[in-house]
Amino acid sequence: MRSVLSIPAIFLWTLSLAAQSGNQPAPPVVTLHAAARLVVVDVTVTDAHGNPVRHLPESAFHLAEGGRPQILAGMEEHSAASDAAAAARAGAGLPPLQPGVFTNLVPPPQTTPTILLFDALNTPASSQGWVRRQVMNYLRTAPPNTRIAIFGLNSQLVLLQNFTTDIGRLRAAMAGVHPQGAGPGDLDVEAPSAAVAQIHSQLMADQPPVGPGQEGFLEQALSDFVDIDYNVNEAQRATITLRAFHQIALFLAGVPGRKNLIWFSGGFPLSLIPPRTPTNYTGEPTWKREYRETMDLLARERIAIYPVDAHGLDVSGASSSERMESQSAMYEMADDSGGKAFMNTNGVAQAVAQVVSSGSDYYTLAYVPSDKNAHGEYRKIRVAVDAPTGLQLSYRRGYYAEPAVSTAIAASDDEGPSPVRAAAAYLAPPATQIQFFARVLPSLAGVVPVADSTRRQLDPTHNRRYGIEYSADVRSLDVETLPDGRRQSHLEFVSLVYDPRGRVIRSDVKSLHMTWTPEQWVTAVQRGARYQQEISLPAEGTSLRLIIHDLENGHLGSLDVSATGLEPNSARPPK
Repeated sequence: MRSVLSIPAIFLWTLSLAAQSGNQPAPPVVTLHAAARLVVVDVTVTDAHGNPVRHLPESAFHLAEGGRPQILAGMEEHSAASDAAAAARAGAGLPPLQPGVFTNLVPPPQTTPTILLFDALNTPASSQGWVRRQVMNYLRTAPPNTRIAIFGLNSQLVLLQNFTTDIGRLRAAMAGVHPQGAGPGDLDVEAPSAAVAQIHSQLMADQPPVGPGQEGFLEQALSDFVDIDYNVNEAQRATITLRAFHQIALFLAGVPGRKNLIWFSGGFPLSLIPPRTPTNYTGEPTWKREYRETMDLLARERIAIYPVDAHGLDVSGASSSERMESQSAMYEMADDSGGKAFMNTNGVAQAVAQVVSSGSDYYTLAYVPSDKNAHGEYRKIRVAVDAPTGLQLSYRRGYYAEPAVSTAIAASDDEGPSPVRAAAAYLAPPATQIQFFARVLPSLAGVVPVADSTRRQLDPTHNRRYGIEYSADVRSLDVETLPDGRRQSHLEFVSLVYDPRGRVIRSDVKSLHMTWTPEQWVTAVQRGARYQQEISLPAEGTSLRLIIHDLENGHLGSLDVSATGLEPNSARPPK
């Protein structure tokens, strides 16, 4: 079970805390190659009217896996009020960062986060404007402090608005222009083309005009999102959709607790859902493996999917087999993740309100399976409560029992895109499985001679050298204890420079085994796993992405930096 994250004391070299000098907290606990897999199941319990049922004791819950009763290792009740209080005790935000310091560290949420995914890839254009208007209706009456992020999916996943409780920002993102960059800072890019702007204005004709100063980096994201490519077959759409869910899971990995993902879509082919049979999946098609691994990742990161049919209410009385199949697939994905599907309804705004309300009240159950032999088979979960009849329970109905080595194997598999390649896609959301700080300041050398690099020989505008100092939270890493007592982790550090069109124009990749003596490990626990890189940037108009990849378990961390936000070369270099 993921606990609320606290910031290691000496990580504060990255923070502006000169006025604070309190006692250092205890060193964080680091898990070293845990052999037993703890299964976490979030359960929502509602009465016949959809109201949450609270204050059930642990003894009221009974959980079985594969028909065999399991012993609960723990139970925790969550509500919007209790989670807000816990977040306040832990510290609801990060201290101000020093100039040149960046992080993908996520503050603990005060309410259960909600993610809105607008799926243009699998939704007819005729339905997309209607869905957006329905969500805008919800935002007009959303409760205060509702924490929402917005994604769009077309040929790739785009983060249109990072988490915020600011309804104005959410409405601006829905209207098509993001008030400030949520990826690589406030990087200026070309505005969407006139054709794209015209399409979007037709879809959003009822929305208020955007005020001055709200143009920014994600206008290009909007352009990519609205410019729909319909020449994609079902298998390609399924693969793109599954990888989008995978990216969202990486983005949410650093957010503690349950997350509710509301997926507005026209459907997903049922034929692409693999049969749940107790078998080894060796030799299966790639999409089946991707579905299994994606649903397993969503479950581990405690993300519940709430599909909402973008077609609305079918008043014709006729149901095509294709629509029935796509709806069945969406029901399956909701069941597999512990969510709920909303089909054949015009009440999209009401569905969002119900998810936000009921999804904040839930119980977390944890257990170690009695069957320790994992071979990739699907294991069914059943939860019951000793309570009055008529209660409705929502929870994930099972999981794929992967061997402990499967994640590392998948990370190095040649089929499909590599984890780093997916994380390196332009406009990809930041990954938070590995949480880290990075300090990016001008190097002592300042200006880099053109002859230093073949690439810079071709482009003499790469004339600014910056030093990058990483500090990764070792709790996020797969760490091995060697026979002599040293500890070791196998990491890959990647820095990428993009031009305004999203092309990689400069990169540096380094993989290494980081080894710590017992004495060095004490420092690493407090200060993080440290590594330094240098990279050259053009004079203007670029963004920088930093990635840490754990080569043992495939976990990723990434963050984006706008070159316009970096200190100039005349600034004092780091000591």
